[in-house]
Amino acid sequence: MGDVLISYTPGHAALGGLVLGVATVLQLLLNGQILGISGAVRDTLGGSPGRDRAEAAVGAALVLGLVATGFPAAAISPSSFDVFPPSYNIGRAAAGGLLVGLGAGLANGCTSGHGICGSARLSLRSMVYVPAFIVIAFFSATLTQLQDSLGVINEKPELEQVPDSTLTLALVLAGGSALLGGSLVALVRAYLPIYPPGEPQPGSNGGCDAPGGLPRCGSSCKPPPRYPVPPLSLPRSLSRSLSMGNERPLPNAVRGGGGGYNADGLRQALRFVSSLLVGALFAIGLTISGMTRPTKVGAFLSPLHKGWDPSLLCVMAVAVAASFPVFQAVLGRLGTRTPSWLLTPALTHYYQLPSLTSLDLNLGLGALFFGVGWGMTG
Repeated sequence: MGDVLISYTPGHAALGGLVLGVATVLQLLLNGQILGISGAVRDTLGGSPGRDRAEAAVGAALVLGLVATGFPAAAISPSSFDVFPPSYNIGRAAAGGLLVGLGAGLANGCTSGHGICGSARLSLRSMVYVPAFIVIAFFSATLTQLQDSLGVINEKPELEQVPDSTLTLALVLAGGSALLGGSLVALVRAYLPIYPPGEPQPGSNGGCDAPGGLPRCGSSCKPPPRYPVPPLSLPRSLSRSLSMGNERPLPNAVRGGGGGYNADGLRQALRFVSSLLVGALFAIGLTISGMTRPTKVGAFLSPLHKGWDPSLLCVMAVAVAASFPVFQAVLGRLGTRTPSWLLTPALTHYYQLPSLTSLDLNLGLGALFFGVGWGMTG
């Protein structure tokens, strides 16, 4: 007999989804990457063959921020995490986790990469993959009696109101992160500019730029310049840190010669730190939404159980709605000319959007394995 009573929490789900959407947008605009957890885990474990090491480091930073934030989150809000009953055995968790990983690898994504980012891009693969693995997970959770193994009481959930503290936290996090992220984008655009394809760069002849805004350096092109730091237009503490010849110079990793700084090195350092913070923000969004609890996820995946809880749909719907306009603007689908500041991410030369568009066998097998594994574990 179960002893976990599920509550219906659309308010928590919507607020958590808003924070997830903001994190997704920041990762795109700053680092040019899809916020896909399975891909970031792959980067952490060594990356795919041929994967650029700098890009893999950004993905690994995302996972590091996500995992590191889980520990203080569990200490501050222990009710946001489940203690598994004996009926939920290690064999079930291992088998389900293996299938989820295999499915995400075959389909190149999971609930974040396909469910949020793919849906916001209106990707055909995602629009097929996400409903498919959800339906398969419904069958898997029902057949394996996921809710019973998690100890969930077979009763209809009651509506739970959002506490004022949670409402304030979510809105401050979402709004503050968006503001800080936008400020960072503006600051980087001003002092570490990346020039869109087709626009002449300082030191280039305006006609030999390669895709991504990088000049092809040859007899007629000069190498990318090292930009001098404006010493007075930045906040005093930051100006002191960046100014060359000061008592607090930049580390050697990001310094250049000739009285300037290595723009690419500084961008890479900012990419790592920003991705780390985005991972932390994503973890907080999951905690607020309740999706850190397998009992909540399992309640969604068990539609025939009296304790069915559709809160997860609210999470995904709000996250997609929050990120949809930005993805569409980046893709140039809003019917207006894409603003110049969106032609490239702030900290790198190009967006890394998935190139696959076809519906193939790997996508179908991925949906099958992911759905079965998700339905087994929650």
